[in-house]
Amino acid sequence: MKTFEIVAGTYEEFLVGYEFFEKEAQLVQSFASHDHSASIRTLARCDHYVASGGADDRIIIYDFRLRKEHCMLSHHSSTITCLDFTPNHSHILSGSQDGLLAITRVGNWQVEKLWAKAHKGSAIIDIAVHPTGKLALTLGDDCTLRTWNLVKGRQAFAVNLKSKSKDPKSIFKICWAADGVRFILYGGKYTEIWGTESGGILQVIEHDVKVSSCIWYSDKKILVGYEDGNISLVKLSSLKKTINQVHKDRVKVLAKFEDWIISGSSSGEIKVCNKALEEVSKITVGCRITSMVIIPPIQIKKEEEVVETLEIEDVEEPVKKSKKKKRSSQIVDEIGTQLVEENTSPAKKKKKIKFKFLSLPIVPISTQFDFRNAVGTREAFFSIQVLFQRCRDVNCDIYACFIDYHKALDTVKHDKLMEILTNIGINTYDLRIVSNLYWNQTLSIRTEAGESDDIKIKRSVRQGCILSPLLFNIYSEEIFQEAVGDVEAGIRINGESINNIRYADDTVVFADSSETLQELMNTITEKEQQFGQISVNGQQRVKTYTYLDTNVNENWDHSIEIKCRIEKARSAFQKMAKLFKCHDLSMPIKIRLLRCYIFPVLLYGVESWTLTDATCKKIEAFEMWLYRRILKISYTDHVTNEGVLFRMKNEKELLTTIKTVKIEYLGHIMRNSERYGLLQLI
Repeated sequence: MKTFEIVAGTYEEFLVGYEFFEKEAQLVQSFASHDHSASIRTLARCDHYVASGGADDRIIIYDFRLRKEHCMLSHHSSTITCLDFTPNHSHILSGSQDGLLAITRVGNWQVEKLWAKAHKGSAIIDIAVHPTGKLALTLGDDCTLRTWNLVKGRQAFAVNLKSKSKDPKSIFKICWAADGVRFILYGGKYTEIWGTESGGILQVIEHDVKVSSCIWYSDKKILVGYEDGNISLVKLSSLKKTINQVHKDRVKVLAKFEDWIISGSSSGEIKVCNKALEEVSKITVGCRITSMVIIPPIQIKKEEEVVETLEIEDVEEPVKKSKKKKRSSQIVDEIGTQLVEENTSPAKKKKKIKFKFLSLPIVPISTQFDFRNAVGTREAFFSIQVLFQRCRDVNCDIYACFIDYHKALDTVKHDKLMEILTNIGINTYDLRIVSNLYWNQTLSIRTEAGESDDIKIKRSVRQGCILSPLLFNIYSEEIFQEAVGDVEAGIRINGESINNIRYADDTVVFADSSETLQELMNTITEKEQQFGQISVNGQQRVKTYTYLDTNVNENWDHSIEIKCRIEKARSAFQKMAKLFKCHDLSMPIKIRLLRCYIFPVLLYGVESWTLTDATCKKIEAFEMWLYRRILKISYTDHVTNEGVLFRMKNEKELLTTIKTVKIEYLGHIMRNSERYGLLQLI
């Protein structure tokens, strides 16, 4: 069993985890996540939550009980520099480069307090919450140490470090002692011990080398990491230092768990040492470490290990209505659905209903790209684009029929749905809950003459219900399994036959001949009319078609799609032209608006594009057109592109972004064979 887990943030945007096993004295990688788009600057932990803040202005919360991302906070508009949770795990404090200090409640993750200029506009370097959780310290780039009353939600007082510290401009970190009476300020070649009772410095420890990290080892000792890779244990009573060579590079982070000392160097080396600072285990991350937290053993709730429960607890005594809003949470996963409704009052829990589908024994929905985790429109049209292009490369004919169902979700028959759920082995309790949701529904029509008799609803899935996507997927999968499950017709690739790709109700059926395609369509039409899912009303043949908002044409010319995307992005820019020409907005803000609102319109479906010299020139020309419109440069001014970029204080980035996205997406697909088996096959 693991002793603890190390979670490290890196400059290369990765969040990595390593489990330490005391018995084997070994570090084993547990995960690697790439959710940030810029370097990770800070980490914080409370209970089973880990928060990471990065230079992409985002805070990402991870739930380590479920081993997945929980939510993302985006109330900052600058680099996140520091994070810290309150000891009672109720709030998280965050500071950023622009001086914004925020307090966010844990659970609903709503911002409860903001100070736009906590340090008079200067950057917040570090945050440290007092062990009692009643106050917090912030260190600012203005060389001030500010105390915040977290009970009243206001600033208490400020200390000017220029008049008290030895090297105030070098101080960059705060660390509270467990007793809450003392705290450390360190930076440069000094470590300062401050006292809360005196409000001043108790001790100053001078070092021969710059300090890069420091923590409390005990009430009477501190651990100090240096720029040269050494770590020293300093006894506060005598200032005696026991120096050990642990790393060859700067000791970026230090942590202590029970009797273990964990250190990470800026070059990416993590070491676990005993209390004598003797190496027990080490591992190289391969990235530059910026921050680190230690997680004790947590009972992991794996999504695959589903416990089937149906639990209803009714309260016999009447419960007074609370003015506070009741909490409702709903969770959906890929292979099953769990509905959790929790109505809580300040005194007691009133009702709890839980149910969950077990892993369903149906054929994997490999060709359905909607209502599934981690796949979407880009995987759907990427599959089609690559498949069709490959057929062209090998001179293989391909005939495709695009089907757009008429109100597909509204034509799901309840009796057929229950029959399918029963056949695939849904648990009786779960089936009863689903049937109660869908059966015995009635409606009446109100007119001037009054209301009509009740009419039974026998079709459609419920709008807004978290079960609807899963039920529709099961329903449509059953149709296609009955229609083409045993049919070998289609396009054969590596010994397997592919004859359809679906995104919700947008379906593409294809074959290697028109006769085979007609046979497939006849079979599908026959089956789907039994299920009430098809209405034939369309054109027999077209030269171009819009599938998932992308252009598909018989010549398979990607330049047409790229032109369409450019014009849509141009239209989006024209709608926001007043904003981009506003004098009150700075140029960096306008560039961020471009990246946020205009570039995504152009980059939709970019993963499947085939770039040529001509299309690359069109993309670069469009980017320069955007910059010229922002700068209000007329074509009669004869300003060169270099001059435009100089005024923008920016470089051409659109084409580089496109190529980067394509390469990253290819690597993403090739690394995950289970989730993207169809894409790898193509």
